[in-house]
Amino acid sequence: MPYNEPSLSKVLLITSISCLTLLSCKENTTTKSIEEIVVRHHENAYTAVPSSIDSTLYSITYHKKKVFHALGLQADNTLDYVLIKDPNMLDTFYYLGQKMPCESEKVLIHDSKQYIVHRFLHDLPDGADEEGYFYAINNRIVAFRSLPWQIADIYEFDTIPSNTILNSDTTGFYRPVRGFEIKTAKQHY
Repeated sequence: MPYNEPSLSKVLLITSISCLTLLSCKENTTTKSIEEIVVRHHENAYTAVPSSIDSTLYSITYHKKKVFHALGLQADNTLDYVLIKDPNMLDTFYYLGQKMPCESEKVLIHDSKQYIVHRFLHDLPDGADEEGYFYAINNRIVAFRSLPWQIADIYEFDTIPSNTILNSDTTGFYRPVRGFEIKTAKQHY
């Protein structure tokens, strides 16, 4: 068969357009991670030492149109929390497979700078004693406050002084653990 230049050009053109179309429709599968060492303030109303401060890893991984937030790497390689965020839903996080829409938000001021703090309620439908609030500033989880257990973890970044910001609230939007009065067994009866 003789060489036919117009047909080859058409085939190359159609092949190029098809490849470009497929590539433009392909889901973004690149993975990008940001890791940061943050200061963790841990408060517990039920221990002799009610609060402690250490450092831990906060990792944000972007993968397949999802953003994974991993907080609090422990010595045994477990994590305190892993949350998933859909960038298209700015007011929602997912934790343990449960959708957590933003319950409320508040503007808190620190050093003349305004921070919008979002509060997300975690409450499994059939769960017991796991309820709590996650707090986010600039799309980063900065705290978890357990409601039944009177414990809290606050993650403080170089650019977000979240411990100071949250504890400056006087309206009850964020309630610090250290102000909690522990009842003894005699007081319950």
